[in-house]
Amino acid sequence: MKAGAFKKIALDNGVKKIHPHTHLYTSETLKEKFPGKIFDLVEVKPYSKNSIEALTGKEKDFHVLTRNATITAEQIKKQYKLVERGNNYLIIFKGGDGSTYIAKAVRMS
Repeated sequence: MKAGAFKKIALDNGVKKIHPHTHLYTSETLKEKFPGKIFDLVEVKPYSKNSIEALTGKEKDFHVLTRNATITAEQIKKQYKLVERGNNYLIIFKGGDGSTYIAKAVRMS
């Protein structure tokens, strides 16, 4: 992210940016050589307390990532008593429409 080549990454890898300042990319097909973390999205919902509870259920093993969101990963982990282990992730981000979303994802690589 420090190099700032966000548009080049999208063009070179055939992916789309979710939001100009979010620095998350999406694709309908798996891009195995993508130069970053690759996730399989399980579900995406508008960000709310109810959405977090619905996505996590009784499970507490989640890594938390935030991109261009007003809340921090540390705040989410503390509030919901999440433990960072395993391959499950909650990703909180601002979408192209300016709204905040939360995604439940599994890390593939």
